[in-house]
Amino acid sequence: MRGDAGAEIRRALHRFYETHGFVEVDRTEGDNEEGQPDILYCWSSPV
Repeated sequence: MRGDAGAEIRRALHRFYETHGFVEVDRTEGDNEEGQPDILYCWSSPV
């Protein structure tokens, strides 16, 4: 998955997580086979 389609999917995934209360807590430099950053999200249950 490369190019504009891949970028569009990644943006949609970021929006999904952030809309549902997830917060980015860490990010890699893209040192994986896709060359894209891995993002660690954290979610806390609203009590």
